[in-house]
Amino acid sequence: AYALGAQGRFDEASSEVATLQSLGSRAAVPAAIVHVLGSLLSAHQGRDEDATGHLAVARGLAMQLGDRGAEADVDLFAALFAVERGDYARARAVARRAERAGVQAPVEIMRARRSALAQLLAGIADARAGDLDAARERLAILRRLDVNSDPFQQSWQRGLSGEIALASGDLDAAEQA
Repeated sequence: AYALGAQGRFDEASSEVATLQSLGSRAAVPAAIVHVLGSLLSAHQGRDEDATGHLAVARGLAMQLGDRGAEADVDLFAALFAVERGDYARARAVARRAERAGVQAPVEIMRARRSALAQLLAGIADARAGDLDAARERLAILRRLDVNSDPFQQSWQRGLSGEIALASGDLDAAEQA
């Protein structure tokens, strides 16, 4: 469904999501994930209210199951959407919530990655809102979280460095990041 949406084939993608929803547990795809897919598809189509609604349902399902990792994942998507909409206060708040939930993940690398991604999204929001000191602090936290030279985390560090440089007006450093 997501691949179809990414190709702009929204009718087909919507049909796939509807099929997954109607199949329920027989689809072998957790209901929360189906709602995250619905959210991504809605966001691609500019239907922000639908995207937000899908994420709220997904978060509720994750909470019912006691799946803190899934809660964190849903919150990370919500933070991403908030950054895209320019709602930086919401992005920071939801990223903090994602980080708190994500630290309870059962696998260490996922705890670190969720925390790092939360810092990245909140740092982007900080930089775009003009709070460069907070963004730099988040970059420092990102670097401390990366204890194993994780390529994902390293790319997020470069991305946040670029956002900070761009917000500072240093176009050369932004391009190099």
